[in-house]
Amino acid sequence: MTARQALMLKWSSEGKSMRAIATIEDMTYANVNFHMNNARKALNAGTLAQATALATKLKLI
Repeated sequence: MTARQALMLKWSSEGKSMRAIATIEDMTYANVNFHMNNARKALNAGTLAQATALATKLKLI
């Protein structure tokens, strides 16, 4: 998992939406979505919520 992917999941774990993350990080929504999906795939998770929970459990974020 890249640092950017971990950052996206960190924001997600704090309850931020992808639109809010895009605003906070000065990125496009599509870019946030890209990193979130890659993080989900890297963790072999089915959903974003599962990826966030798994990353937290594994202390990646």
